[in-house]
Amino acid sequence: MAELLQEFVDSRGVTMRVDRSLGVLRGVKLIGLESRNGRRYRESALEQAKSLYEESKVNVNHPKDGPLAPRDYQDRLGVIRGVEFRSGEGLFGDLHFNPKHPLAEQLAWDAEHNPRNVGFSHNVLARLSREGEMTVVDGEGIDRKILEKAKMRLGEGVAGELAEKKRVVIVREAGNDGPAAGREYNRRSYMIVPLVHDSEVIGVLCVTERYHDGPFDENDQAYMEAFSEMAGQIAYNCLQYRAADELATIDEGTQLFNRRHFNRVFPQEVIRAKRYKHDLTLALIDVDYFKLYNDSNGHQAGDRALAIVSRVLKESFREADIVVRYGGEEFAVIMPETSRAEGNGVGFVDRARSMVEEAGLMFEDAQGNARTLTVSGGVATLPQQADSWEDLFEKADQALYRAKESGRNRIVGY
Repeated sequence: MAELLQEFVDSRGVTMRVDRSLGVLRGVKLIGLESRNGRRYRESALEQAKSLYEESKVNVNHPKDGPLAPRDYQDRLGVIRGVEFRSGEGLFGDLHFNPKHPLAEQLAWDAEHNPRNVGFSHNVLARLSREGEMTVVDGEGIDRKILEKAKMRLGEGVAGELAEKKRVVIVREAGNDGPAAGREYNRRSYMIVPLVHDSEVIGVLCVTERYHDGPFDENDQAYMEAFSEMAGQIAYNCLQYRAADELATIDEGTQLFNRRHFNRVFPQEVIRAKRYKHDLTLALIDVDYFKLYNDSNGHQAGDRALAIVSRVLKESFREADIVVRYGGEEFAVIMPETSRAEGNGVGFVDRARSMVEEAGLMFEDAQGNARTLTVSGGVATLPQQADSWEDLFEKADQALYRAKESGRNRIVGY
């Protein structure tokens, strides 16, 4: 069976290495073969789970009021990278943390002197079995193939088949009732609640937990039927808003965010970086000699070239980075928690520059010489070079100008 488990793991007995200048804590224990809760993890399960932990975000566990109060997990500390499985021990990784975070020095000190204080709490969706008195975790996470199968159409699967009726349906004995017969379920009773708008099913809500013991009854059904009418309208409005927002913030030709989106999120990212004392790097990128490329190959080829450059830029930066078509052949990249140092901010952008050049988009210049389409970029970082979003943009723009003036096909830091 699959269950959502909560685990807390610390690094007691583990030797970690701290690089304060880069903000890396190497060899952090993520999960061991045995948990504090008496569960044992199969080595094969942890081996398969490595990709689930890679690039995991790590936030600080802050109590909002007292020590027993609800927790606030909004304070980002860093990310987990370089996850590896150690036979006989468990999963380990490197915590890339913000060296300017208020807790950074405490984290580094604990890693060197009191590793039991370096711990992570996280949820694990796991397949369980029993071996005597021991609960054994056979697998972690949701297999991608299962996720693909979970995308059902109306009439497919139990939820799809019941939702097609466009009314709330109670299954009192899962495994015995109707289309659920012969199947295994964690809950004996549940309700399928279709979300309907203008006689069209736009979603399905599966209700599997009941406050009191026993199967769902007619009172539950009547309540959910009234709820489903409102929920259907709300879901429809949300879908319409999301579609309109995507149209308004996505550039049609490149499928990148557009300038409107940049103007909205860039000031917000600067405010967030200043509040949590994080670095924020902005890169402005311009395609070199793009007018000549258009003149040589035609405007349709120019549009295709911009689409290729956009795809390369999107693939070369991290998922957390915001890649924008700022206008024409100009692009902007917002990189949260990224410094300007070589190998980080400037290094990321230079890697993208190299990938664009390797794409091999050719054209002829005014003298008839064959050229490869390239890009130039300027990079600036807050707070080292700027203290406002306007100033950060101006500094990155000045760096881009110097890149153009000094020969193009290069990245220049302010």
